[in-house]
Amino acid sequence: MHFSTINVNFVLPQCEFKVMAKCFSKLVVFITLSVVVQTALANISVPFELINGLIVVEAEVNGEIGNYIIDSGSNGILLNENSSSSDVSYQTLSSTIEGSETKIETFRVGEFESRQLMGFSTDLSNIEVFLEKPIDGILGYTIFNPNSLLFDFENFQMIISERELNDADVLDFHHFPFYVLNDLPIVDLEIAGEIRSFILDTGASTHFIDRSLRSNFKKFFVPTGNAKNIVTAGGEDTEAVEYFIMDTNIGASKSLTAYEKDFSEISKLLEKEISGLISISKLCTNKVFFNLNSNTLFYN
Repeated sequence: MHFSTINVNFVLPQCEFKVMAKCFSKLVVFITLSVVVQTALANISVPFELINGLIVVEAEVNGEIGNYIIDSGSNGILLNENSSSSDVSYQTLSSTIEGSETKIETFRVGEFESRQLMGFSTDLSNIEVFLEKPIDGILGYTIFNPNSLLFDFENFQMIISERELNDADVLDFHHFPFYVLNDLPIVDLEIAGEIRSFILDTGASTHFIDRSLRSNFKKFFVPTGNAKNIVTAGGEDTEAVEYFIMDTNIGASKSLTAYEKDFSEISKLLEKEISGLISISKLCTNKVFFNLNSNTLFYN
């Protein structure tokens, strides 16, 4: 069978990209112990660009304005800086990247502000190549806690909200609960009658599914005939095959199209079997609401 592939010289519009990074305990401790002072209004609207499926906002870190990817699959702040030392590791989808801790005195996006945070500096130049745009870092969604996030893909606005949802807000929305594991949002979905755990990810341009599932559910996996090179924050560039997966229950959808990858390292790190990740930008074309108070995701 012939699969369509891309040139290894980054024919970028055909690439799929995965930002997701997961930090080891050392950085988790520093983030947890940081003194955070937040300033937020009832609703803060921040424009974003959607570039190859990734949400990019303008933010200010230590007084310097730059472009940052919003990534619910990351539990910290990654800064695109060459590090003189490597004292902390981050686990991406396929490998480990090295860098150093960085103190963030001030952070601001729109009218939302935080101070005294800890971040992680590493080389993210491969992301800039993929997006053909300067990228200054990656923002894990937990820095906005306890506020909720609305991504309006029609008007390209991210709304940071303090107020609770009411029924009228989400009348026509699908929804499912998620739980948080090491600051990552996890949702349990059903595939062929079995419950499996997936990461909800704003930092992925496509859905992914663990390759081990194909051997367990062969009759539900149909190859589409497509294959693409997958690029992660660590710079890996490996080919992945796309499958049409039947008998799933993601909201109103009973099927899923996803690329196959190995999630064994992520599962080991989280001490939980992870069967894939759901790309928020691929989940819908209208609005997605992360209610971080009730741990519920709404979308339409």
